[in-house]
This record gives sequence, structure tokens and C-alpha cells, in this order.
Amino acid sequence: MASPSSCDTGRVPNRVNIRSMGPSPRVMRSLCAALAGLAFACGGTTPGGPSDLEPPESELAGIYALSQGQPPQLPSAELLALPFVDGFVVRLFWRDLEPARGAYDFSRIQQVVAALTPSGKKLTLQVFATHAPGYVMEDPAVQKYDVLTAAGGGTNPAPVPWDEIALERYEALYRAVTG
Repeated sequence: MASPSSCDTGRVPNRVNIRSMGPSPRVMRSLCAALAGLAFACGGTTPGGPSDLEPPESELAGIYALSQGQPPQLPSAELLALPFVDGFVVRLFWRDLEPARGAYDFSRIQQVVAALTPSGKKLTLQVFATHAPGYVMEDPAVQKYDVLTAAGGGTNPAPVPWDEIALERYEALYRAVTG
């Protein structure tokens, strides 16, 4: 989350994935029960049987495929040929886009754009600020915290989302990407 002052200045908020955030288990159980009741009321059947809730394949649309791995894999020709896939989400680490202060490497973004252009698919770019460049992490003035990692349950040090030094550099990255 960004501080109110960073929101007022139009800064791009960081994407921080913290496992403890989100609905409580009680809310999730209630939501699942409500959805099951809705499925039953709408004529849904038991698992494995036909259902009125599943649209025919021709009605599927708006699907975005997610990139896998680091560096992310390019979308396959088979994926891009699927008519219901409208776009591709490429997820990159900040440190890979800016390996040194002010030195940007957008080659992976350019490769994905080149792969998507012939198919007319859209691109969504996700930059994980929790994987900041070394020069940001080595700055003693940058406030840091530990983010839980998906793999192995460890932690990854990252700048706090409201740190002014990190926000200034993250904002510079976004200006470079869009400029």
C-alpha cells in the first residue's frame, strides 16, 4: 500500500503480495457456500455432469494468459492462436528491468511485444517492486521489510511501499517504460 502522500502525487503503487492479506477463512467459506447455492439455484449439477453455468467455448473471451518463470517465457504460438485469449500478462522483477541505477533493460518487454503483435493480442505488464535493484536495497536510507515468498516459504527483503527513495526510483522506471 502506498502512503496517502504518494497517492496524491500520482505515483504508481507497488504490487506487494503478502500472504496474510485477503479474506479470512470464514469469509471464504461463506463465499463458497453462497456460490454453491447460486449454482444449485441456476440449475447446476453435480461435479462431472453438464451445467448451464459453463458457457460454450465460442462464448469464452477476455482471458489473459500469465507468463511463467523468471525470466518469463514468451507466449507460445498455440496459446496466441486461441480465439478466447485476448492478451498476455508478463510479470517482471524491477531488478531485471533496472540492473543499475538509470540503466534500463527492456529487451524482454520488446520480445513479448514482438511475439504478440502479429496476433493482435494485448499486453499487461506487471512489475514486482518487491524485487528491487541492488542499488536500492543497498541504500541504508531505504526502509525495508521481509516479504513472504511463494517458493519454499522463505522471505525476501524489499523496500516498504511508502519509502520515498524507492518510490522515486520506481517512478523513474515507469517514466522510462512509458517514455
